[in-house]
Amino acid sequence: MTRRAFIAVIVLLLVASIAYATIYTQRWSYFTVNISQPHVWFEDPQYPNVVVELSNYKTSAIVNISAGNMGVRLVYRTGLVYNLTQGSDYILQYFQEYGQGCNFYYSSDGRGIVVTGSPGGGLYGGCTLRYKYPPGVIANISFTILMKTDDTGSPIDGIRGASLWNSTSGYYYLAGIKNNATGWFFGIYKYTGTTTREPGGPVIPALVDTAITARVTGVWFSISFQQIIYPNGTVVLKAWLYNVTGGGGLVAYVERVDSSPIYSDNFGLTVYQIRNKPSAVFQIEGFTTETRVLIVKGLLFCCNVYIYDSSGGLIGSGHVNESGIVEVPLVNPAVTNATISVSCGGYTYNYTQSILLGGDVFEVYFWFEGPVLMVYTDILDTGFTGWLRLYNASCNGSIYSIKVWLVNQTATSSSINITQVDSDLLVYPDETSSIILTPRSTGWAGNVTLRAELYYNTYCTLYTYFYYNYSIGAFSWLDATMNIKGSP
Repeated sequence: MTRRAFIAVIVLLLVASIAYATIYTQRWSYFTVNISQPHVWFEDPQYPNVVVELSNYKTSAIVNISAGNMGVRLVYRTGLVYNLTQGSDYILQYFQEYGQGCNFYYSSDGRGIVVTGSPGGGLYGGCTLRYKYPPGVIANISFTILMKTDDTGSPIDGIRGASLWNSTSGYYYLAGIKNNATGWFFGIYKYTGTTTREPGGPVIPALVDTAITARVTGVWFSISFQQIIYPNGTVVLKAWLYNVTGGGGLVAYVERVDSSPIYSDNFGLTVYQIRNKPSAVFQIEGFTTETRVLIVKGLLFCCNVYIYDSSGGLIGSGHVNESGIVEVPLVNPAVTNATISVSCGGYTYNYTQSILLGGDVFEVYFWFEGPVLMVYTDILDTGFTGWLRLYNASCNGSIYSIKVWLVNQTATSSSINITQVDSDLLVYPDETSSIILTPRSTGWAGNVTLRAELYYNTYCTLYTYFYYNYSIGAFSWLDATMNIKGSP
């Protein structure tokens, strides 16, 4: 190519480049963009354990939530618990009368079963409402009941309480409250088909008993009765009496080793007659053959667990092992209104279990519930429809459940529910029902509310859209990312 030709080519390219640049500049130089404040936006609820970051004129939010409240939950039980309020059909399904001329019926207030002693006094064995399905010969039996005696008037003497039976021989131990001409007692009594007499009628020999000075008639007591069979055949019997009406304090404790024992394999409610027609009102609480409880999830290695009975007495304690499990052997494996105390460093959480039975398995979890975002508007004279959608979720660790929903001044939407099976998150449904949000004079229209139950050190992220519309067929949205951590 000649020098003149080369210069001509360069000139042509330069001209073309200038022409293109001119066209591009003219095309865009007249556009301007105006961004105005939106009519609906998020605000920080200023709620404990919630930290909110807002952006894009408060139409976008990142919410960091600390699920720092500790909870304890019963997840598995090997023992049996009974609800006597379900009616006589329920009682007859599982229990049977054992005795001559005795009967049972529901108390007028519906709080229990009344068992009445033998009217004729011909059977020294007394009257028992006994379990129909003996669990078999076992080393440990623990049984707990609530009981009240309302006997008044002329002397009505007898023993009323929880019994442990041998279903073959009919012999039994009876842990209960006794009254006779000399006063009131709590003890462990043994029936083997023979009796001795005291003024007014028969009595079962006492293995051990102690006088009660507190008021007895018309008072609800809790009786826990335990049998332990050692490999050499020796039987140790323990019984606790708590005053439920008086706040749950321990009234009496008795213990005895029986070297010529009854090997009990059954349990029941027994009223043994001494004179006239003694009776008692019972509520069956629970029965177990285990002597320990477990906490299997959610604990730090530094944690200790203490278990107290209703009187504040320590009945078991344990330290968390390397696997995050604590095993607590129990002195009393069948008790009402026990307190489980979890101590981790400087933090202590107390949980009351209405019925605690050996073999119970618990878990510790961390939870949060409350508003995580507030919805505001500057259109104060018009309500609008809102709903929430979850379009993605992930968790590092284990959860029990997460729920998120909307709240207005008077109502709530349905919730989005997140659970976990193995390592998979299950979401149903992925959006809430719609709800009408009518603003107050301040502009507040509603809240986004969340409840999370997570295990220790679990971290979850939810990606959500809040949709809203003022008219059918047209809607807008705000977006929110929610980060939730389970820890104290």
